[in-house]
Amino acid sequence: MKKIFFVLVLLLVFTTEAGASYYVDYRITPTLNTIHIISIGKVDKVFPAVDGDFLYIGNKDGRFYKINWRKRDVVWKIKLKTSIGSSAVCFNDDVFVGDDSGVLYCIHKSSGKIKWKKQFDFPILGKLSIYKNKIFLCTEDNSVWCVSANLGEILFAFRKPYEMVSLRGVCSPVFDGDFMYVGFNDGYIYKVDLSTGGEKWGIFVGRGGKFFDVDGDVSLSENIVFVTCCNGWTVAIGKKEGQVIWKRQISSYSNVVATPVFLFVPAKDGRIIIQDLDSGEVIWKLKISHKPICAFTFVTRDIVYALTQEGNIIAIDEEGGIVNTKKLDGSFNSGFSIFNKRLFAVSEKGKIFVIGE
Repeated sequence: MKKIFFVLVLLLVFTTEAGASYYVDYRITPTLNTIHIISIGKVDKVFPAVDGDFLYIGNKDGRFYKINWRKRDVVWKIKLKTSIGSSAVCFNDDVFVGDDSGVLYCIHKSSGKIKWKKQFDFPILGKLSIYKNKIFLCTEDNSVWCVSANLGEILFAFRKPYEMVSLRGVCSPVFDGDFMYVGFNDGYIYKVDLSTGGEKWGIFVGRGGKFFDVDGDVSLSENIVFVTCCNGWTVAIGKKEGQVIWKRQISSYSNVVATPVFLFVPAKDGRIIIQDLDSGEVIWKLKISHKPICAFTFVTRDIVYALTQEGNIIAIDEEGGIVNTKKLDGSFNSGFSIFNKRLFAVSEKGKIFVIGE
């Protein structure tokens, strides 16, 4: 089996509240020490926003929580209008989250008081993002909105036709200089100019038929965008002109992660597939589940962390060998959050776990 050497380079801007579509240049203990922090009731496909000793997350009952994960207790909780299908983001003294009624909330982190809210026409889904002091959010109708963090003023919207027959999920934007890259349930990946909100290019990565949603975040190298979709292809696309460099018939409900040399894909058939970054050639593949891998995969210096729907966290080494496995209580369809070399995960029934030293 071909040995993989991870290059110690941080490819993506990494923040303590980030989701799991990242590669970092340090290692997290593969012993998978795990603690159950607290239970909050059933959740959608969300993961906690971690900010120091605290995490923020909402559930399907519309309750939004601030939790001290070290003390394992609730600091405050508030009731929003409807079920919460978005992962929150923290910025300065506030935390932002959206619900299924289409309301974006700005909440004071210390007090839990709602400072302002903004109504949209469709449910807010996926991971909210902060980039250059602006909030970016996705709504279910194939729209990305850029909103000011101060008062919720809409600065621009990037919108595409809505596919009525699709999986319920969204691909959150990934940013690079003056551009963002985002996929929709129409099977396309788009490059968008952040100064105008205009489209630079769009590439279809589906295979026709139905359910070709791009629901996992893209990953970037210096000149290439890597993307996959639920029914179609895993594709390498040139950033500047949008030309297809290579594509392989590998589908995924989750994200891709690019290191400086390799691409990691948690596939729909339950395998982790490792491809050569330049050619798309499959280096190795490892079957870890009989179900599609829906959770986002996290890649560190020398260990890949995958989470299956059945609740198995699997630490995989650079040669495709399983280093350790830990069974969590429950089923899982969302990814990890990370803070201070610890991973955080939440089950569909709202059991929150911390994994690490």
